[in-house]
Amino acid sequence: MPTASTFGVLALVGCGALVLAVLQRRHVAEVRRDRASLFEDCWELLSDASVVTRGLDFPVLTGRRESRPVRVQPVVDTLSMRTVPVLWLVVSVGLPQPVGFRLSVLARSVGTEFYSRHGESGAVLATGPGWPEELAVRSDRPDLVRTHAELLDRVARLLADGRVKQVALDGSSLRVVWRCTSATASTYRVTRRVDLAGARVDPEALGRVLDTVIGLELMAARSAGGSKAAVAR
Repeated sequence: MPTASTFGVLALVGCGALVLAVLQRRHVAEVRRDRASLFEDCWELLSDASVVTRGLDFPVLTGRRESRPVRVQPVVDTLSMRTVPVLWLVVSVGLPQPVGFRLSVLARSVGTEFYSRHGESGAVLATGPGWPEELAVRSDRPDLVRTHAELLDRVARLLADGRVKQVALDGSSLRVVWRCTSATASTYRVTRRVDLAGARVDPEALGRVLDTVIGLELMAARSAGGSKAAVAR
């Protein structure tokens, strides 16, 4: 028969499990509240702004800027080896009119950029002398390097700052992958835990990114129009 001491041990184990469950629930609730505040200072950047919460995942910001639909989706990259995990923002702006070609320029590719969809943009293009070696270019237009030289030059200058990982055009929207912040290095190196507590998007920085994306979109539209005119002649 179980002794009194056995009942005591079981009671202590049960109490311990209950305490751990309560602490875990509190931790989950704190993480959910913290991550839901990622865009707390960004509401004025967009008209019809809306934040879609996603449980323990970071929320998605949607709205419109200069009448264009905007979607800002956070992505946590934990796949790159020997580096601290990064919180990327995938900033997508819809195009008023399709431009008729695909383009992806990816910086410092290591083969783990699951969020980039780089391989879906067409064939690898030879860019010629003077093009930065760390920038990989794909497009479904074999002559894009010649016909859209101004656009590619602008994209290369944007990627040179190190915070922008990718610029991609899929015909109906233009997407920029931009580094928001990195996980706490000391916590990750010791425990391998991704600590992004307190992460917040800088509204001024995001506003500049949005304006840059819209500028690139206008340039792409002009370039596409020029190419069509040249073909017609």
